[in-house]
Amino acid sequence: MVHRRLLHDDSFGVEEPLDETAFQRGLVVRGSHYLILSDGPSSARRYRPLAQQLYKQPHLSFVPTALHFAEWKSLYRTQQQLISRALPENVNLLTLEKRPDGLYLIRLEHIYDVEEDKVLSAPVTVSLHNLFPGFVIMSAEETILGGNQFRKDSQRLIWNSTDRQHNNSKRLTKFPDIELQPMEIRTFIFNLVRDNRLVK
Repeated sequence: MVHRRLLHDDSFGVEEPLDETAFQRGLVVRGSHYLILSDGPSSARRYRPLAQQLYKQPHLSFVPTALHFAEWKSLYRTQQQLISRALPENVNLLTLEKRPDGLYLIRLEHIYDVEEDKVLSAPVTVSLHNLFPGFVIMSAEETILGGNQFRKDSQRLIWNSTDRQHNNSKRLTKFPDIELQPMEIRTFIFNLVRDNRLVK
């Protein structure tokens, strides 16, 4: 159920009617549902990429102007390529954000879970060498997920566990290669400097 509109409490916990309105009309929620039918060994190969495509759909925006397109194109940059090549099929560039201090916050995620796919659930190594066109990586430091503390300085709780995969809180990266385990997100702060030799 996407949305409930009720005139009386339905006894499901909120203890009040769910008669939500806007502009003197009841709220209407519209959405799309996708049903994937797969007889193969891995339906994840269908729904994981689809989820990424739906989440990253282009957002159209417009601005009033008296310029013709040729004039606009000559005055402004109309295209931007952020990375120089495609990432592995099971890796997503989750965040590429310039911080106020001029450094860049970058998050990479492995989008498949353990044993979700025979091939794509395996750990993957991503090379950052020449990944960002027109920039050189001067330095990189791994942080915790929020990007507010360096990973080497974090004091994580140690749990008694037989699962060795999760006992890697101090695992550091040998740049420019980053290893990602299934469903792992790793966060880095990069110092990217524009390489004028590479800028056209």
